[in-house]
Amino acid sequence: MFGSRRGIVILGIVALVVQFVVPVVMAEGTAIEGAEVQCILNMPFPQISGTTQSGSDIDAARLFFKAADQSDFYWVPMTRDGDKIVGVLPQPQPETTNIVYYVETVDSSKTVSRSPEYTAAVVLREWDCQGQKIAGTFAGLEPNLIVGSTVGGATSAPLGFESTGIIGTVSPDGQIAAVGRDGELSAVDLGSLVGDQYALGGGIALLADRDVEEPASPSAP
Repeated sequence: MFGSRRGIVILGIVALVVQFVVPVVMAEGTAIEGAEVQCILNMPFPQISGTTQSGSDIDAARLFFKAADQSDFYWVPMTRDGDKIVGVLPQPQPETTNIVYYVETVDSSKTVSRSPEYTAAVVLREWDCQGQKIAGTFAGLEPNLIVGSTVGGATSAPLGFESTGIIGTVSPDGQIAAVGRDGELSAVDLGSLVGDQYALGGGIALLADRDVEEPASPSAP
Protein backbone atom coordinates (compact mmCIF):
# COMPACT_ATOMS: atom_id res chain seq x y z
CA MET A 1 0.00 0.00 0.00
CA PHE A 2 2.81 2.37 0.91
CA GLY A 3 6.10 3.18 -0.75
CA SER A 4 9.12 2.93 1.51
CA ARG A 5 9.14 6.63 2.28
CA ARG A 6 5.43 6.65 3.12
CA GLY A 7 5.99 3.69 5.44
CA ILE A 8 8.72 5.57 7.29
CA VAL A 9 6.53 8.65 7.60
CA ILE A 10 3.60 6.56 8.89
CA LEU A 11 5.78 4.86 11.53
CA GLY A 12 6.90 8.25 12.78
CA ILE A 13 3.31 9.46 13.04
CA VAL A 14 2.32 6.30 14.93
CA ALA A 15 5.07 6.95 17.47
CA LEU A 16 3.98 10.56 17.77
CA VAL A 17 0.35 9.57 18.38
CA VAL A 18 1.43 7.13 21.11
CA GLN A 19 3.53 9.80 22.82
CA PHE A 20 0.50 12.08 23.15
CA VAL A 21 -1.86 9.24 24.18
CA VAL A 22 0.04 8.07 27.28
CA PRO A 23 -0.81 9.86 30.57
CA VAL A 24 0.79 13.29 30.71
CA VAL A 25 1.07 16.35 32.94
CA MET A 26 -0.03 19.67 31.48
CA ALA A 27 2.23 22.69 31.95
CA GLU A 28 1.67 26.35 31.16
CA GLY A 29 3.57 27.97 28.32
CA THR A 30 5.52 26.36 25.52
CA ALA A 31 9.02 24.99 25.07
CA ILE A 32 9.22 26.55 21.59
CA GLU A 33 9.92 30.24 21.00
CA GLY A 34 9.34 32.47 17.98
CA ALA A 35 6.46 30.52 16.43
CA GLU A 36 4.07 33.48 16.23
CA VAL A 37 3.53 35.00 12.78
CA GLN A 38 1.07 37.64 11.62
CA CYS A 39 0.66 36.48 8.01
CA ILE A 40 0.66 33.28 5.96
CA LEU A 41 1.10 33.31 2.19
CA ASN A 42 -1.63 31.53 0.24
CA MET A 43 0.67 29.11 -1.56
CA PRO A 44 1.99 25.56 -1.12
CA PHE A 45 3.00 24.91 1.65
CA PRO A 46 3.04 27.30 4.64
CA GLN A 47 5.65 26.51 7.26
CA ILE A 48 5.58 27.53 10.93
CA SER A 49 8.86 27.27 12.83
CA GLY A 50 10.30 28.08 16.22
CA THR A 51 13.39 27.42 18.31
CA THR A 52 13.55 25.33 21.45
CA GLN A 53 14.05 27.11 24.74
CA SER A 54 17.38 26.62 26.47
CA GLY A 55 17.32 23.49 28.61
CA SER A 56 14.10 22.13 27.10
CA ASP A 57 13.93 18.40 26.46
CA ILE A 58 11.35 17.97 23.69
CA ASP A 59 10.45 14.45 22.60
CA ALA A 60 7.63 15.42 20.24
CA ALA A 61 5.80 18.47 18.95
CA ARG A 62 2.55 19.07 17.08
CA LEU A 63 1.23 22.10 15.27
CA PHE A 64 -2.55 22.48 15.70
CA PHE A 65 -4.38 24.62 13.16
CA LYS A 66 -7.76 25.49 11.68
CA ALA A 67 -9.39 28.03 9.42
CA ALA A 68 -10.60 30.81 11.72
CA ASP A 69 -14.25 30.30 10.71
CA GLN A 70 -14.15 26.59 11.63
CA SER A 71 -14.59 25.08 15.09
CA ASP A 72 -12.36 22.00 14.96
CA PHE A 73 -8.57 21.90 15.04
CA TYR A 74 -6.37 19.58 13.00
CA TRP A 75 -2.68 18.92 13.60
CA VAL A 76 0.55 18.05 11.82
CA PRO A 77 3.76 16.76 13.40
CA MET A 78 6.64 19.16 13.80
CA THR A 79 10.14 18.00 12.84
CA ARG A 80 13.69 19.20 13.39
CA ASP A 81 15.34 21.40 10.79
CA GLY A 82 18.74 22.33 12.18
CA ASP A 83 18.15 24.27 15.40
CA LYS A 84 14.48 24.83 14.56
CA ILE A 85 11.28 22.85 15.05
CA VAL A 86 9.14 23.06 11.91
CA GLY A 87 5.52 22.27 11.04
CA VAL A 88 4.23 22.30 7.45
CA LEU A 89 0.58 23.11 6.70
CA PRO A 90 -1.63 22.31 3.71
CA GLN A 91 -2.28 25.24 1.38
CA PRO A 92 -5.21 27.42 2.49
CA GLN A 93 -8.19 27.58 0.15
CA PRO A 94 -8.96 30.97 -1.45
CA GLU A 95 -11.88 31.63 0.90
CA THR A 96 -9.74 31.12 4.03
CA THR A 97 -8.79 34.58 5.29
CA ASN A 98 -7.33 33.76 8.71
CA ILE A 99 -5.70 30.73 10.32
CA VAL A 100 -5.67 30.01 14.06
CA TYR A 101 -2.86 27.80 15.35
CA TYR A 102 -0.88 26.78 18.42
CA VAL A 103 2.07 24.53 19.26
CA GLU A 104 1.97 21.62 21.70
CA THR A 105 5.09 19.81 22.91
CA VAL A 106 5.79 16.81 25.13
CA ASP A 107 9.09 16.23 26.93
CA SER A 108 10.81 13.08 28.19
CA SER A 109 8.86 13.23 31.46
CA LYS A 110 5.60 13.26 29.45
CA THR A 111 4.85 16.85 30.42
CA VAL A 112 2.81 18.61 27.74
CA SER A 113 3.28 22.34 27.13
CA ARG A 114 0.99 24.42 24.94
CA SER A 115 1.53 27.85 23.41
CA PRO A 116 -1.16 30.53 23.22
CA GLU A 117 -3.42 30.47 20.18
CA TYR A 118 -2.14 32.70 17.39
CA THR A 119 -4.15 34.14 14.50
CA ALA A 120 -2.44 34.81 11.17
CA ALA A 121 -3.97 36.53 8.15
CA VAL A 122 -3.81 34.67 4.83
CA VAL A 123 -2.34 37.00 2.20
CA LEU A 124 -1.55 36.75 -1.51
CA ARG A 125 1.65 38.83 -1.50
CA GLU A 126 4.35 39.56 1.04
CA TRP A 127 3.71 43.30 0.93
CA ASP A 128 0.10 42.68 1.94
CA CYS A 129 1.50 41.91 5.41
CA GLN A 130 2.84 45.47 5.74
CA GLY A 131 6.19 44.55 7.23
CA GLN A 132 4.88 42.10 9.83
CA LYS A 133 6.27 38.59 10.33
CA ILE A 134 5.33 36.11 7.59
CA ALA A 135 5.40 32.32 7.84
CA GLY A 136 7.92 30.52 5.67
CA THR A 137 7.11 28.02 2.92
CA PHE A 138 8.18 24.42 2.42
CA ALA A 139 11.21 24.28 0.12
CA GLY A 140 10.57 20.85 -1.41
CA LEU A 141 8.02 19.64 -3.96
CA GLU A 142 5.74 17.48 -1.80
CA PRO A 143 5.78 17.54 2.02
CA ASN A 144 3.94 14.17 2.32
CA LEU A 145 1.66 15.48 5.05
CA ILE A 146 -0.19 13.26 7.47
CA VAL A 147 -2.88 15.32 9.18
CA GLY A 148 -4.40 14.44 12.53
CA SER A 149 -7.95 15.35 13.52
CA THR A 150 -9.29 16.20 16.97
CA VAL A 151 -12.88 15.05 16.38
CA GLY A 152 -14.34 11.88 14.92
CA GLY A 153 -15.71 11.86 11.39
CA ALA A 154 -13.42 14.64 10.18
CA THR A 155 -12.80 15.07 6.46
CA SER A 156 -9.56 13.87 4.88
CA ALA A 157 -8.55 17.43 4.05
CA PRO A 158 -9.01 20.02 6.81
CA LEU A 159 -11.92 22.35 6.11
CA GLY A 160 -10.59 25.51 4.52
CA PHE A 161 -7.45 23.83 3.15
CA GLU A 162 -6.47 22.05 -0.06
CA SER A 163 -5.87 18.28 -0.08
CA THR A 164 -2.71 18.57 -2.21
CA GLY A 165 0.32 17.18 -0.39
CA ILE A 166 -1.70 15.14 2.13
CA ILE A 167 -0.89 11.41 2.04
CA GLY A 168 -2.89 10.30 5.06
CA THR A 169 -4.86 11.19 8.17
CA VAL A 170 -4.95 10.12 11.82
CA SER A 171 -8.22 10.04 13.76
CA PRO A 172 -8.47 10.91 17.49
CA ASP A 173 -8.58 7.20 18.37
CA GLY A 174 -5.43 6.37 16.40
CA GLN A 175 -6.94 5.08 13.16
CA ILE A 176 -4.74 5.86 10.19
CA ALA A 177 -6.25 6.45 6.77
CA ALA A 178 -3.76 6.34 3.92
CA VAL A 179 -4.44 8.31 0.77
CA GLY A 180 -3.82 5.87 -2.08
CA ARG A 181 -2.67 6.72 -5.57
CA ASP A 182 -6.26 6.52 -6.78
CA GLY A 183 -7.24 9.21 -4.31
CA GLU A 184 -9.32 6.89 -2.13
CA LEU A 185 -8.81 6.41 1.60
CA SER A 186 -8.28 3.00 3.19
CA ALA A 187 -8.34 2.64 6.99
CA VAL A 188 -5.35 0.96 8.60
CA ASP A 189 -5.51 -0.06 12.25
CA LEU A 190 -2.77 1.42 14.43
CA GLY A 191 -1.80 -1.86 16.08
CA SER A 192 -1.72 -3.97 12.92
CA LEU A 193 0.46 -1.41 11.17
CA VAL A 194 3.37 -1.40 13.60
CA GLY A 195 2.89 -4.34 15.93
CA ASP A 196 3.16 -4.56 19.69
CA GLN A 197 6.86 -3.62 19.71
CA TYR A 198 5.90 -0.01 19.03
CA ALA A 199 3.09 0.14 21.59
CA LEU A 200 5.06 2.44 23.90
CA GLY A 201 6.98 4.42 21.35
CA GLY A 202 9.92 1.99 21.47
CA GLY A 203 12.80 4.46 21.17
CA ILE A 204 11.63 5.88 17.85
CA ALA A 205 13.13 9.29 17.11
CA LEU A 206 10.08 11.53 16.93
CA LEU A 207 11.79 14.69 15.74
CA ALA A 208 13.96 13.32 12.97
CA ASP A 209 15.26 15.60 10.23
CA ARG A 210 12.81 15.86 7.33
CA ASP A 211 15.35 15.19 4.57
CA VAL A 212 17.19 12.01 5.52
CA GLU A 213 18.50 9.01 3.63
CA GLU A 214 15.92 6.25 3.80
CA PRO A 215 17.11 3.09 5.59
CA ALA A 216 16.51 -0.37 4.14
CA SER A 217 13.97 -1.09 6.88
CA PRO A 218 12.09 1.47 9.00
CA SER A 219 13.99 2.18 12.21
CA ALA A 220 13.21 5.89 12.57
CA PRO A 221 10.76 8.34 11.00
